Amino acid sequence: MGTTLIRERGGRSAPPLTGAAAVPPPFELDVLRFCLCALVILGVSRIHQRYAFLAVLRPGMLLAAIGLAAAFFSPRALADKSWMRSWPAKVVAGLTVATLGSIAFGISQGGAFYYFLEYYSKVLIVAFLMMAAIRHARDLRLFVWAYVIGTAILVWMALFVFEMRMENNGVTRLGNLDTWDANDICVLMMIGLAFCLLLIRTSRPTGKVVATIVLIGIGAAIARSGSRGGFLGFACVALMYLFSLKGTSVARRLAMVAGILIGLTIAAPQGYWKQMNTLTSAEQDYNWDAESGRRKLAINGMQYMMRYPIFGIGIDQFGRAEGSISERARRWDPSKEGIKESTAHNSYVQAASELGIPGLVLFTTLVFGSIIIPWRLRRRIPPGWEKGTWEQQFLFQMALYLPLASLGFAVTAFFVSFAYQDPVYMLGAMTGALVASVNAGLRLAPGVPAPIAGTVRPGRRGPPRFRGGMGSRGTRYPGVGGGDALRPTSPESPPK
Repeated sequence: MGTTLIRERGGRSAPPLTGAAAVPPPFELDVLRFCLCALVILGVSRIHQRYAFLAVLRPGMLLAAIGLAAAFFSPRALADKSWMRSWPAKVVAGLTVATLGSIAFGISQGGAFYYFLEYYSKVLIVAFLMMAAIRHARDLRLFVWAYVIGTAILVWMALFVFEMRMENNGVTRLGNLDTWDANDICVLMMIGLAFCLLLIRTSRPTGKVVATIVLIGIGAAIARSGSRGGFLGFACVALMYLFSLKGTSVARRLAMVAGILIGLTIAAPQGYWKQMNTLTSAEQDYNWDAESGRRKLAINGMQYMMRYPIFGIGIDQFGRAEGSISERARRWDPSKEGIKESTAHNSYVQAASELGIPGLVLFTTLVFGSIIIPWRLRRRIPPGWEKGTWEQQFLFQMALYLPLASLGFAVTAFFVSFAYQDPVYMLGAMTGALVASVNAGLRLAPGVPAPIAGTVRPGRRGPPRFRGGMGSRGTRYPGVGGGDALRPTSPESPPK
């Protein structure tokens, strides 16, 4: 793209905003954002579950409580209340209601309530706090970096901490993990992969180097996981990256995918490619016809949904249903063998069976809305933003890479039980904030650059007036971020 001139009112042309305006601003970390960043890092890496001295502190609940207190006592640190009307807030609120209904009308009120209180409540608190805390592009970038840091810790543990084990089929893969399952880590890393690509495009040189190192490490960690779902997720994200990001040169796209493949190929353990070849012969896999295989579990899950269509069997009660109300449980002879209380191994089946049909609709809306809405938003973003201020550039690129992250989750979540884990709720919060930030920028007069923050209109006394939207009522920034930009004025505008 050549140099773009920005047309001011009155017909004059102004040069594009470059230089300092295109440099990423420093991070802003107050108590609320520090707690949320820590929660994102812990939610991705689960490093506190690896080390006992951290687990004793209950950092998740502690940070969530401090974050809630900070939001209550510092309302100026929040975006305005328009986030409550955003579609992610409505969907997550609907999921909360569906979950409470599943507790009341499911097969085990005590078990479901315990899971909600102990685990899912923290996920909901983080989701709503992120929606309320993201005011502009600077906050979006902060949480993207927090997610990548959490991914980097997870990569480090996958490469240097977790042990490898040989399975019965001759495949060597990560085993005995005390945080995530070997399949689970690929869900998290697909999102981290897309965010690393985003940071490589929008960061300073040091940030680019860090993101590139993490990106190569993600490829190595995917190989060590031995996960076929992870490989499929990577293939889908790589193909979408290669063929949909037309604003990025083909050479750059090929280089990024090649870097990940190099890490994956070098770190591939014994039997990895043999395991991946089984993807073409699904009917010969144990998951096809075994009693506890994924296909049979999916069929059972649909049966549970049809028996409990409105509220489901209860949050986190799939395993209990397998051991109590399933066809296998009715045939079970306790004098001969035990019965395995398997999880759903599919996030969509998990939501359908445990939350009923309304819960399934809400969950799929959250997942695929985080793909479709940023994708459609790209059509509304002016092409000039690609070379505009830093905030314009970041929002332009975020709309390209956020669908990649959400697609990575959508594919890999098909093979794990992740309906009540943090990632999809974080993606929903970021999607809502991205839409609000872009809308705030588009409400500025077309083609008119925003004045520098803190300046005063010609002929006007006193502090400048600020535009509303999803922006902070505190610190103001130039550009288009989240409604915090100054209202543009023409030099010829008479003072009020």
